[in-house]
Amino acid sequence: FFRVFSLERMSTPRLPSLVLTKTVLDNLAALEDAVDSSTAVLVEGLTGSGKTSLISHLASKRNQKLITVNIDDSFDAKDLLGNYVCSETPGTYVVQEGPLTVAARQGRWIVIEDLDLASFDVLSVLIPLIDTGTLCLQDREIPAAPGFRLFATQSLGTAAGASTVPARAKVLSGFNSWAHVVLFALPLAELAHVAHSLHPAMPPLFLEDFLCGLQDMAAVLPKFRLTLRDVLRWSRRVGRCGFTFHQTGYLSHQTRLDVFLETIDCFCSKLPPKEYEELAGAFANKLGISAESRQYYLGLRKPSFRLTEGAVEVGRAILERVGGGAGRLVSASLFAPTKACLSLMECLATGIRNNEPLLLTGETGIGKTFVVQVIAKMVGAQLHVLNLNQQSGSSDFMGGYRPLDVGLVARQLLSQWAALFSSVFSIERNAEVTKAAQAHFRSRKWKSLVAVFTRSSEAAINKLLQEAQAEQQPPPQGAEQDSKPKKALKKAKKKGARRGLVQRWRAFQEQVEQFDRKQRAVSAHFIFQFFEGTLVQAWREGLWLLLDEINLAGSNTLERLSAALEVQRGQLYLSERGDTEGIPMHPNFRLFACMNPPTDVGKKDLPPGLRARFTEIYVPEELDRADLATVVSHYLANLHPNPPVDDIVEFYLQAVRAGAATLS
Repeated sequence: FFRVFSLERMSTPRLPSLVLTKTVLDNLAALEDAVDSSTAVLVEGLTGSGKTSLISHLASKRNQKLITVNIDDSFDAKDLLGNYVCSETPGTYVVQEGPLTVAARQGRWIVIEDLDLASFDVLSVLIPLIDTGTLCLQDREIPAAPGFRLFATQSLGTAAGASTVPARAKVLSGFNSWAHVVLFALPLAELAHVAHSLHPAMPPLFLEDFLCGLQDMAAVLPKFRLTLRDVLRWSRRVGRCGFTFHQTGYLSHQTRLDVFLETIDCFCSKLPPKEYEELAGAFANKLGISAESRQYYLGLRKPSFRLTEGAVEVGRAILERVGGGAGRLVSASLFAPTKACLSLMECLATGIRNNEPLLLTGETGIGKTFVVQVIAKMVGAQLHVLNLNQQSGSSDFMGGYRPLDVGLVARQLLSQWAALFSSVFSIERNAEVTKAAQAHFRSRKWKSLVAVFTRSSEAAINKLLQEAQAEQQPPPQGAEQDSKPKKALKKAKKKGARRGLVQRWRAFQEQVEQFDRKQRAVSAHFIFQFFEGTLVQAWREGLWLLLDEINLAGSNTLERLSAALEVQRGQLYLSERGDTEGIPMHPNFRLFACMNPPTDVGKKDLPPGLRARFTEIYVPEELDRADLATVVSHYLANLHPNPPVDDIVEFYLQAVRAGAATLS
C-alpha cells in the first residue's frame, strides 16, 4: 500500500539549482521581502536546510555576483576588512582589501556563513555598517554602494524539532537592523517531489512509500536519523544508476536488490556491525527482500574485482582509470582481495564515482589509509596525504604567506620552460641551450637564467607566428587542395594547438619578468609570498587529498574545511589571500578523511555539522577467519613454500580474545 501525496498537482517550476516547491517558494518570498526591506539579512534554519543555496539562487535571479565567506573562531576583523600584504616589489607592502570591503565598495552581495561562530571583533565591524550604511576602516570610511547586501547564516539545530540556539545567536537576534528569515524544513511530500524532479526516472509512488518508511523507521530506531542531506544523497545515487522502475511503483526483484545495496551504503555504512545489521535488516523488510537474499548480501557476498586497461571494477562500482601511470597493479604481497577489503573498496568506489567527500572511521591499524592508497594507485590518480595533529592550522589547507626562496621559484620556472621548449624545438639539436639553463640554475646565476628564458621565449613565439602566417598564404597554382575531411580536421587541430602554445609562452614571459624583478631585489630585502595550501592545490589541479587523523585538528582548523565539502557548489573562496572570486573545482578532485574513535588522548568527535557533510564509512576490525587466512597467505607466499597459515590465524584470534578479556 502506498500513501499518496498527489505529486502531480505540485507542478512547480524548476531551475537548474533549485526545485521550487511550496515551502521553498514561501522561504524564497520571505527572503526577497527581507532583501527589499533591509541591507542586512540574517537567515536561520536547521543544518542542511539550504540557507546558502537559497541566497545563491536569489543572487542568480537578480544578476548579482555573490561573495561567500566561511568563518570560524579564528577569524578577526582584518580577514573581512583587509590587511597589508607583501607586494611583487620586495620590501614594500600594499593594502589588500578584504571581502567585506570589496562588497561594500562595489555594491555586491556577501554571505557570511555560520555567523554564530564569529568573534565579537567581527561583530563590532558589522554593527556600524548595518546601522549607518558606512564601513569604518582605520584610515577612512567607505559608504556602501547601491545594491550592497549583507547576508549572515546560522544554524538552529541538526534535526527537526531541535531548539538548540547558540548563545551568540541570541545576541544577533537583538539587533533591530537585521531582517530575520527563518527557513522552514521541507515536509515529506515536498521532499519526495524534489527527489522526483531531480531524478525523473524514480517514480513518485515509489518515493512516497519509501520516504514514509524512512520516517517511520526514524521514529522507532534510535540509531537512525532522517536528514535532508542523506535523502538527497540517496536519491542522487539511485537516480544515476539507471535502475528499471515501473511508474506504478512496482520494483522487480533485481531492482529491489540494487536499490537495497545503494540504500544501506547511504544510511547504514556509518554504523558499527551490530547496528549496521539491525538497520540494514529494517531496510530489507521495507524493500521486500527475502530472508535468503538478506543473509547473502549482509554476510556472505564478496564483491567481484577486475582490473582492465580502462577501468577498475569492484562489485557494482566502475571507476575509469586516468593517466599513463594507471597501468600498474599494487603488489600482490600488499593487496589481499579479502571479502571485507573488497566490500570496503566497493563502498569507497561508489562514493568516488558520485563525487562525495568520504570519511573512514575505525580503530588504528585496520587499513583505512591503505585502502584509499590502493584505489588511487589502481585508478592512476595522484594522492596527497596530509597527516593532521593538534598544531595543524588552516594555513596547511588553504595556504599562507611564507619567506620566498628564489631557488624554488626558479625550479618551477625551469620545469615549465623545459616542457614548453620541447613542444617547439628539438631537444637533440638544442642540447647546449638546455644544458646552459640547467647549469645557470645549479650555480644560482639568476640573471643568466632569465636571459636564456627571455631569448628562447622570443624565438619560440616568432617561430609559431611564422608557421601560422605561412599556413594562411594561399597554395600555389596547380597544388592539390586538402579536400579530405580528416586532413582539414588535422589542420584545424594543429592551428588551435599552435595558438594555445603562443598564449602559454606569453604567460611564461610575464612570470619570467616577475621573477627577474624579485631576484634583483632579493639581496636587499626579505621577501614573503603567498603559497597555496594542499587543499587549494588539489582542488585546482584535480588531485586526490586524504586528511589522516582528521579529529586531531582543532575545531577552528576544521571549520575552514566546510566550503571544500560542499562540492556541488564547485567554488572555493580563498579569503586568506583576500580573493573575492571563487576558484573553480577540477572535476577530478576527490576528498577523503580518516579518523580513529575519540577514545585516545587528544582525539575527539568531529563537529556534527562538519561530519554530516561527509559520506561516513565505518571500518570494523578484521576477524573473519577466511579473510585472515587470505591476508597471511599473500604476505608469506614469497617467504615460505608452505606457510603455517592456520596456526598464525589461530594465534592472532586468541591474542585478540585475550586482549579484549584482560585489557581495559
